[in-house]
Amino acid sequence: MAQKPPRARAVQAMKQVFAQHGYEGASLTALGKAGGLSKAGLYHHFPGGKADMASQVLVASGKDFTRLVLAPLRSKDPAAERLYAMLDGLNTYYQSGTINCLMNTLALGEGLPAFGPNIKAAISAWLAALTPTLEELGEADGAHAARTLVATVHGALIQTRLFDDPGFFTEMLTTYRRRYR
Repeated sequence: MAQKPPRARAVQAMKQVFAQHGYEGASLTALGKAGGLSKAGLYHHFPGGKADMASQVLVASGKDFTRLVLAPLRSKDPAAERLYAMLDGLNTYYQSGTINCLMNTLALGEGLPAFGPNIKAAISAWLAALTPTLEELGEADGAHAARTLVATVHGALIQTRLFDDPGFFTEMLTTYRRRYR
C-alpha cells in the first residue's frame, strides 16, 4: 500500500492536537511535532498557517464523519439497520469515546467564527439524515429525538473524559441500540 503524502499524514496527526487543545490552544510547535514537520515544513504544506491547518483537519474529519455516520443513515437499508450502522460509525469515529469531539473543540473561542458555519452545517446534515430514520422507528417527533440523540452523544463524550470511563460512551450507544430494536 502506498504511503500517504506528508501533508495528508500531517493532517491526520494534527487532528488529535486540535481535538485536545482547540484552535487557540493548538500551538505551532505541537502541530509541527504531531505532523512530523518543521516550522518551515508547516508553512510549506499549509501556507495559510494555523487556520489552513485547522481547515484541512476539519475537511478530513468531515470526510470520515460522512463515511461513518451520514452515509449509513442515507442508505436504503431498513431504519433499524441504518441506525445501528450509524451507532457503529460513531463508535469508530470517536474511538469508543476516547477522543474529544473535534467539532466541539474547534467551535471554541476564535474557532467559532472561522469554523462554526461548517460545523453547524455538519450537525444540521446529521440531524436531517437522522430525523427520518427515527421517525421510521416510531418517534412521533423525529427532529426532537434526533437532537436529543446528538446531544446525548456529546454529553457521553464529556462524561467519558471527565470520569475516565471509556465504557460509558459504548454503554450509551448500546442503550440506543436497545431502544430501537
